Amino acid sequence: MKKIIQENRCLYKYKTLYSKNYKEELIRDSNGDIQLNEYTLNMLLNGEICLQSPLKFNDPFDCLVPIKFELSRKKIYNALCKRKDLDALKEKIITDYDNDFDWYYEDFIENTKFPKIKEKFTHEMVDQYGVYCLSKNKDNVLMWSHYAHNHEGICIGIKTERFGKKQKLINLSMTEINPNNQNEKEKINIPAIFDKVHYVSTHKKIKPIKYPTMSQKDIYNSIFQKSKCWKYEQEYRIVAPRDQIEYSEANNNKAGCNKAYIDVNSISEIYFGINTDIEAARTLVKILRKKLTNFENIQFYKMIKNKDHFNLENYKLDSKLIY
Repeated sequence: MKKIIQENRCLYKYKTLYSKNYKEELIRDSNGDIQLNEYTLNMLLNGEICLQSPLKFNDPFDCLVPIKFELSRKKIYNALCKRKDLDALKEKIITDYDNDFDWYYEDFIENTKFPKIKEKFTHEMVDQYGVYCLSKNKDNVLMWSHYAHNHEGICIGIKTERFGKKQKLINLSMTEINPNNQNEKEKINIPAIFDKVHYVSTHKKIKPIKYPTMSQKDIYNSIFQKSKCWKYEQEYRIVAPRDQIEYSEANNNKAGCNKAYIDVNSISEIYFGINTDIEAARTLVKILRKKLTNFENIQFYKMIKNKDHFNLENYKLDSKLIY
């Protein structure tokens, strides 16, 4: 079976590394050490990722695909007849049911609350799924600005060969209380879909989902379609049902996300931004060296500005020299 990306290929996640106070000073803990971002550390140390509801995305059109309701003529006719503003026309509706039905159908669709019902239904449908976004691109200036704290964060490279051999289907894991020991947690595998995002120029190019005969595959396909204006992100997505994933209370207000885990050994590269604080970079390397058994397999890089073009470049760092 053809793979969607080459083996040994990395996909990338842009992350915040630390925060600053109102004086633009690095936030430190009680010992004076730089306080690194909790969620970034959890990803690097444990493989923890956060699958968000599409309703939390910064693109208001993301995943809100058109729905085609497959309602019978009888059901639509009954709905038309319940409208008070059509009482006077009821006899005409009955008379013209076969001859002029399309006109009444369009009137019902356009002039009632039906569009709002469709929107509400779409929201509820896509909210059942959690999405984790990755990029094929590690050196995009806009993405470093938007997702990596104005180039002060990091970009994490993840080996996709660890996602599994079958096209589109991968295994995530989640923690679950051990029934034999309430103080222990064990990891169980959950299925997820992994694929690249397809970019379209207009909503009309997205195939509508038919209700009620739609399948889960139809919903998944819709989640992997996005406006062409985001094409520069070269995005890939991991998608899984949210009811199968552990809900993260810590992110309740911030993200409404669900926690899952990738193989921590799949993390193979870390890129520091052009504005990353050197002390914060050293603190991160120190933590990873101490806690990761696969530390020697991680390559570190530093992003720099291209001298001639509005592009970013990178050069390899010696982790021993960083620390």
